[in-house]
Amino acid sequence: MSTGSISEALTNSSNDSNTPTANAVVSLAIGCTATLIAPRIVLTAGHCINKTKPPSIPGPSSGDWETPGQWYPLYNYPGGIQVRFGNDSANWIATIPATQYCIAGFDDVVMLGLATSVPTSIAIPAIPLTRLMTNPDQFLVGKTFRMVGWGPAVPGASIPRFRQTATCTAGDFPFTSFGVRQPNMLSVLGNSQVIPGDSGSPLFWKPSGSSNPHLIGVAQGSESAPRAGRYVVVFGKGGPDSNNAIHPDIAKWIEARLALRVRWNKVGAPLLARKIALSFDGGMYALNADKSLWVNHQNGRDGQWTKVRDLPSGAISITSGAGAVYSINQQHELWALNHNGEELWKVGRPNSAAEVAATEFPSMDHSQMWALNDDKTLWKSDQGGRDSSWEKVGKPLDAVKIAAAEGKIVALNTDGSLWLNEQDGKDSGWQFVGMAKEAIEISAASVGPDRLFRLLALNRDYSLWEGWLEPGDVA
Repeated sequence: MSTGSISEALTNSSNDSNTPTANAVVSLAIGCTATLIAPRIVLTAGHCINKTKPPSIPGPSSGDWETPGQWYPLYNYPGGIQVRFGNDSANWIATIPATQYCIAGFDDVVMLGLATSVPTSIAIPAIPLTRLMTNPDQFLVGKTFRMVGWGPAVPGASIPRFRQTATCTAGDFPFTSFGVRQPNMLSVLGNSQVIPGDSGSPLFWKPSGSSNPHLIGVAQGSESAPRAGRYVVVFGKGGPDSNNAIHPDIAKWIEARLALRVRWNKVGAPLLARKIALSFDGGMYALNADKSLWVNHQNGRDGQWTKVRDLPSGAISITSGAGAVYSINQQHELWALNHNGEELWKVGRPNSAAEVAATEFPSMDHSQMWALNDDKTLWKSDQGGRDSSWEKVGKPLDAVKIAAAEGKIVALNTDGSLWLNEQDGKDSGWQFVGMAKEAIEISAASVGPDRLFRLLALNRDYSLWEGWLEPGDVA
């Protein structure tokens, strides 16, 4: 825990909105505020919980005895800590117990692991801003932030009826708190003030062009006016404070806990396959070396492949979308083939497209298309690949293959790493999800009634593997 971490909370504020995005800010029954950052994780202040080691655990009985990054039971809270969701304390939408916790190290932040995942209909996890492209001092200058918390309007009073919010601006960074200069502490200025009950509450910043706020800090407490509060920043890289105590890299700690990982299972070995495509109905398609197209509805098992038809000899890539298999040829022309192979038609000519990926949404009667061009730029079409509908969304420089499913894009990089993007292909939205070092082709689809994300990879030895994204958030 950092020097001088005292519990404080938010005044001179207004009622916060009541939406799944806003409801990521939750009330802890122990008297603090927290933020949902993953389906089973909330982030709050370390001083909010009692971390005393039970006598049954060997080692020192006091101090930070835990291994940073490891999950521990909430020994001192039988039944867990109740995490309350919603904007109205008289009518909570849901209450889920937190049963585990994880520390970052010598800093006043902690993660609580929930017993069950939170449906997105209740709350959508906030996005922690763990990466900065420029010097933090330069980044913070002139920024306006939003404070949100469940602290009472008057210190010592009961929890407010509605969650409170207020605006503030950047103050000092790094900040000297209680005489100690802390490398990842930010003070903010404003008319509102954090007081008891807002400990652990988030500081939000909304990037230009983004529809969602980004979490940049966790409230530790406050100082005398004009400062409205002090926050441990989630993009802090750590380092020594003025007392030579080493603060952890909060960004790496958060990223490691939130990381999704792909779990692979071998399903077969279609030795003639050179390109693959996965359909939303679970069907797997293979473009063979002789340009014939084959389909497998038995989870890729050997001996279950059925020929659909021959494709033109110029076909170099395939993908599956809404009711069709698409192919790109050597002239960069995009063609579509209905699933039974009876009709083949030209869609357009996305110039310079080297790789294409298609996905379908239940609300759309056509595919959303993605293209990775020869110059490594990423393009999107919401109109089924029509020539006039393509727009540039980013430039994932190391990507060599792409795959797409409902709301998700995956890139296979030159080093065999897999990256997931759930922010419409924006360059800042990529996160590492695993390795596929031997893969030469990938495909993806949202399958089944629950729209589960499924990957398909064709390896160098022409073995076929399926992959499922699994959260690595809570033990």
